[in-house]
Amino acid sequence: MLSFFEQGPRAELERANIPLNPYENSAVGAVWFGTVPSLICPSASPTTNARYTNQPLRSYHFSMGTTIVNNYNNVTDGLFSYGSIGATTANGCVGRGVHKGFSDIIDGTSNTIAIGEKGHGDGGAQGAINAAVTPRTTIGLAVYPFSATALRDNPTICLATARGKKYISGTVSGTFPASELWAFGHPHWGGFNTILPPNGPSCYEINNVNHSNSSGLFSLSSQHTGGVNICMADGSVHFISETIDCGNYGVLPNRNYGVWGSLGTVAGGEVPGPWQ
Repeated sequence: MLSFFEQGPRAELERANIPLNPYENSAVGAVWFGTVPSLICPSASPTTNARYTNQPLRSYHFSMGTTIVNNYNNVTDGLFSYGSIGATTANGCVGRGVHKGFSDIIDGTSNTIAIGEKGHGDGGAQGAINAAVTPRTTIGLAVYPFSATALRDNPTICLATARGKKYISGTVSGTFPASELWAFGHPHWGGFNTILPPNGPSCYEINNVNHSNSSGLFSLSSQHTGGVNICMADGSVHFISETIDCGNYGVLPNRNYGVWGSLGTVAGGEVPGPWQ
């Protein structure tokens, strides 16, 4: 996509020499260095990367719909998912060998979210709730560790970790910022769910020492008053209020994601109702 927002030289460099790790500090990773203004919302703050100082931040992320379990492994009811190298399934859009096209958007491109924004956190790197800022903001920070299965069955587990857009000390092990690696495809770095309302908390598993190597529930967030901007699959841009109907957040046994959930899925057959 780089060549479509005035990053043609970077796109050519990427095609000529693809580094495996977008956060590499070596010369082979230089394609990922430097600012990319188009990737940062003008209302977002801070605009510097606390952990990877040579990396630009990123505001815009891709919809995984209401999928929590295995959204790290090609599974999604939204338009996008993370696909591991060598993946061959057709459940996701991001990753080698996996994709979705317009024909898969049964609910209609004007009723299906493609892209949304996340904040940049409070400027700190990974840390405990009582570190750096107490309590820490939900705007661009995710917390861990949670079972993805438990989150799927009862997303209010995540909702209970925060109050007034701030995480509650003692409810989780720590936080992890969501916008530091702009070119990374992991759900934590690149995706979001339409389950909890905009500016709500984000919660995820930890599969190994790489904290972003995990499935989870990732919410949109922003510095805008009262909501976030999203881009539909038809290219139209809309502002979504943080008071949008979320049903019962998908809690079993009568799972219901409301208007917000229906906007995130590509083929749920739901009628979104009034949302604009």
